[in-house]
Amino acid sequence: MLSSHNHDITQFFRERYPNEFVTFKLIEYKGNVSVFVFYFEEEKQLEKTWNNVSGNVAGLYQAELTEDFDMWNIYMFYICRSEISLALKYKIENDRFSSRKIVLDNYDEEISDIGINDIINEHITNVDIIYDPEETKKITLSLDTGTDSAIWDLIKDMALKPGKQSITESEQILSQIAQNIKDEDQQS
Repeated sequence: MLSSHNHDITQFFRERYPNEFVTFKLIEYKGNVSVFVFYFEEEKQLEKTWNNVSGNVAGLYQAELTEDFDMWNIYMFYICRSEISLALKYKIENDRFSSRKIVLDNYDEEISDIGINDIINEHITNVDIIYDPEETKKITLSLDTGTDSAIWDLIKDMALKPGKQSITESEQILSQIAQNIKDEDQQS
């Protein structure tokens, strides 16, 4: 078993996967989030290795964690220079054993701390998302009074529960909305 000390984990994976292991990061984000990054040149390497890597993380690292948050917040990034088939990508990313797995294919950037931090920001912490309350107000106002008001007039009385309105009526309203959007597109 591995202790949760960064050096032990890094050393184990470097020795076990010398060509694939990139880094391990422990991020303080509402608790401890563990991030493992692996790099593959070709899909064939990824297909052959990912399940074994996942098992090692679960058995040797995750099993030693004591906090629920820490156990449920393990991310594994599989970066590949080549394109990955949708079937393999789906299989890996939808495997719910032990950790969240994210496949990044066609990755032609240099692997660096900055690049890895960008990946973490995009997929985990979302610090790259800028929230602008003024923009939110504009969107809300456009639904009430802006250019979308013709569409809003069509849908505001539309029942959302089944059985409240006939399918034919709903289809007619949706057709009118589609037509309004086409008309607006042609005018611009």
